[in-house]
Amino acid sequence: MCARNNILMLPRALELAELGFRLFPAHNRKSSGCSCGDSYCSEAVSHPRIPDWQEVATREEFVLREWWTKWPEANIGAVTDDYIVLDVEPCYGGDWSVEQLRKQFGPMPRTWTIASGRGGYHYWFSAPDLDIRAENCIGKFPSIAVRAAGGYSLLPPSTNGAGQRLSWILSPKNTRIASVPDWIVEELEKPSSDSIHEIRQKYRDPDYHPTALGSKFVRRAIFKAAHRDRSYASGIWLACQLRDHGFNFWEAERLMQEYADRLYAKNFDQCVSPYSSKLALASLNKVYAKPSKGPWYYQVPVGIRL
Repeated sequence: MCARNNILMLPRALELAELGFRLFPAHNRKSSGCSCGDSYCSEAVSHPRIPDWQEVATREEFVLREWWTKWPEANIGAVTDDYIVLDVEPCYGGDWSVEQLRKQFGPMPRTWTIASGRGGYHYWFSAPDLDIRAENCIGKFPSIAVRAAGGYSLLPPSTNGAGQRLSWILSPKNTRIASVPDWIVEELEKPSSDSIHEIRQKYRDPDYHPTALGSKFVRRAIFKAAHRDRSYASGIWLACQLRDHGFNFWEAERLMQEYADRLYAKNFDQCVSPYSSKLALASLNKVYAKPSKGPWYYQVPVGIRL
């Protein structure tokens, strides 16, 4: 299996380097989860295998051969210093965001486009002279991750967290990359003070309500815990969502308590790991001790039934 993946990934990495991408090896999915070995990894299959990846990413063939000989199944990461990449995840509300942007600014220009394997898309734009830093985080657009200077993105045929391969829809072989539209630059240069509540109200989403959003996060966390038997990891995920979407500590504490109570009830009739109120509060304190990263694409927007 490794040999077959080696034949697949190494030639693709060499081919992508010839197209001008600066590459580095990223972790990949294994039967036990992320290849980093952390069973609670929150960045499964998408984070770099090597330190200082921004500095050592390369197009040099001998370096690429060394890396993918050592890690033949490694995903292919590309630095995005000369690009802006919009990572749209429809299943988490990205289609809603794209529709709002399309109404306001018109259709997305024809450019390099990747299918992410989950119904989502990565739109690549050329931005060599722009000094916009977006280090793998949500910018101003709900449920759209923005990657630019200081960031990276995976390239086909890398796998996503579900084990599905990314694939080109419009590739550099047959499509010319578009320059980043002015409206994207203008949006990214605006102050990033908007919370998810303010963003959705700005776009006049009639169904949006913060309380409903918090309840959906709780339901999603319970679903993750019940189907993967990872009560602690799902609790951390829930706390991160609440912090990053503008819930204050006391609002978040109430929702974490709801999560703990509902898991406690589930534990009697399903094989779900025990999860206590004490553990919920400890997780919340741990997460809220760190600064918010802003809204990101694992949010569960109103309109998705869980």
